[in-house]
This record gives sequence, C-alpha cells and structure tokens, in this order.
Amino acid sequence: MKRSGAWVVARRLTVRSTAGAVKLDFTEALIGHRVVEIDLKVSFGQTTLVLPRGASVDIESVELIASPARVRDVPTAAGGDGPHFVVRGKQVGGRLLVRHRRRFWRWTW
Repeated sequence: MKRSGAWVVARRLTVRSTAGAVKLDFTEALIGHRVVEIDLKVSFGQTTLVLPRGASVDIESVELIASPARVRDVPTAAGGDGPHFVVRGKQVGGRLLVRHRRRFWRWTW
C-alpha cells in the first residue's frame, strides 16, 4: 500500500495490512488538521511514514511485537506550526519507520 503526491489527508486514518509494505508520504499532501491520528494494524510488513518538515510525531501508543521502531530526525513532541501525527495500534513482525523525505542532489525518496 502506497500513498504519495498530492492527496487530502483525513483527520483519522486507518491502516490495515498483512504481509505487505505500507508507505504513506505526507510531504505533498494537503493536511487541513492540526492533529492527524493514524490507527495501525500491520502484520509482517514494514510501515514507513514520510512526514513534511515542521511536523512532529507520537508513536508511544503503538504496540510493537517483534518489531523495531525508529523515528529519524522528526520531533516527538507537539509544537511549532506543523501538523502533529499521533500513531496508535499494532505493528507485528515488521518495522515502523518515521522520517522526513530524503534528498540527494536531484533525487528524492
């Protein structure tokens, strides 16, 4: 499951996946809410959340079972002008990664 480009983000997102990767790229998305709630239920797959600059995230309510979680260079406390993402739910047998968009010369990913 992949979502990128310009898309309208709901106040609450529900993500369900079994044996597959999930990538939600919010960098070009239209976010009309101060707080975005993401409810995860991902089994045996990687979840990647790509947040815009200025955004913050809280993943403390995610139940991790045989899954590492990493927040790379994204503030974990709400503050500033950007949106705050609150992630809840369960990640089983995969990995949860939250980061900003990476850029090298002209390439982004």
